[in-house]
Amino acid sequence: MSNSDHLSTHRLRYPAQRFLVPRTVKGVGRLNERLEQWLPDAGAPIEVAHALCVCIDELLANVVMHGTKEMSAIDVNVICEATRAIIEIVYQAQSFDPTSRPTPALDKPVTAREVGGLGIHLVRHLTNVFQYKFINGQNHIHLEKNF
Repeated sequence: MSNSDHLSTHRLRYPAQRFLVPRTVKGVGRLNERLEQWLPDAGAPIEVAHALCVCIDELLANVVMHGTKEMSAIDVNVICEATRAIIEIVYQAQSFDPTSRPTPALDKPVTAREVGGLGIHLVRHLTNVFQYKFINGQNHIHLEKNF
């Protein structure tokens, strides 16, 4: 195999991690605790780790609270490269594209706004890449945060 055939493992600071997260609030909390430690150990600045944990908490809380009764684990893969962290979230449920949600009306008073939407708005602002695909009955969310 030529050098051009190799994946970008030479750019990884730490081996990629895969987490199978139970669809519970407690499971999401445990994941965030582990990532708060793992990401800085893997080379991500602490503020990047905090931002990504907020994003994961928001997105997985939506899966736990609003997803179908599907009980399979949420698959979360995390890679920390030299200048960015990449997170892939995959879970089985009906299609839900968080990237298509409208921006909340932040110019209106809180009492005049619709409930919800602030978490996804936060994810948009805390990441450099926020993408979604629905493939074979599974939701795939891709996040990237540069540092």
